[in-house]
Amino acid sequence: MTETGVTVSPPSSVPSIDSRGWVEPKETFPGLVLVSTKRECDPKYMEPNQFRTLPLPRPVWQWDLRVERLDAKYQLPDGSQAEVIIYGGFDLERWNDRTKLIEPVNARSNKEALISDAWVRVFGSVEPPEVLVGKIAMFEFYRSKRIGRNIARRILLPLSVLDPSYKFTGEVQMFVVPRTEESVTTDNGAAGSSAATTAVLDEEDVYAQLPVILDGHNSNNPAVLIKAIPANMRISNVTHGLITGKLLTRLAEDGKITLDTDGTIRQVAAT
Repeated sequence: MTETGVTVSPPSSVPSIDSRGWVEPKETFPGLVLVSTKRECDPKYMEPNQFRTLPLPRPVWQWDLRVERLDAKYQLPDGSQAEVIIYGGFDLERWNDRTKLIEPVNARSNKEALISDAWVRVFGSVEPPEVLVGKIAMFEFYRSKRIGRNIARRILLPLSVLDPSYKFTGEVQMFVVPRTEESVTTDNGAAGSSAATTAVLDEEDVYAQLPVILDGHNSNNPAVLIKAIPANMRISNVTHGLITGKLLTRLAEDGKITLDTDGTIRQVAAT
């Protein structure tokens, strides 16, 4: 009822109040499996958290899964482009707070079963996980998804296999990474760049400091990683390496960081 007393019906585009018709946001895309392997978790993953009060007695095994989107690219500030990598996988073992034991996932592990069932249904053989590397398929990706009473994060599900010769011919989506220079005001009141007022470090100096700065951030969000580092560290090779993941791979190979299955970066303490 409006102020004039005339009843106005909502247009058909207004969502229903009946939640049975609601859908969960997802992204659908063709993708190439780049990494599929089992690995032990990072030592920091073993520390107590909100789900367990005791540290893990040993590392748990995880499925490290990474898929490149074939329909999208990152547009970098310098005009170059970088691949969009989606992280999937899950823990193959979990801590049971009742038994105080590390136990393998089982049929009651809802998130893990959902993901595993989808991969088996589409590809058949998933053991060893390396057999999936190089496979091309249509995927759907949920940044969050309700499973039972819980909300699970980062659910990557294959939908159908694509031919090995598949090439994406549609319009490539461009995810623009904003310029990293932050606007500041100089002493004379003129607008300037923080890079202009702060000494820029060289690449090796930045490399040495990155493990501490990036600790706890998620590698799946390059724009956030770039914003996390000081402006004088945002040199071209560093920002490009963070976008493509190559710099993180180098840090991991050098034993400076590890990556959890959800993409969380963990600094490896110096010994």
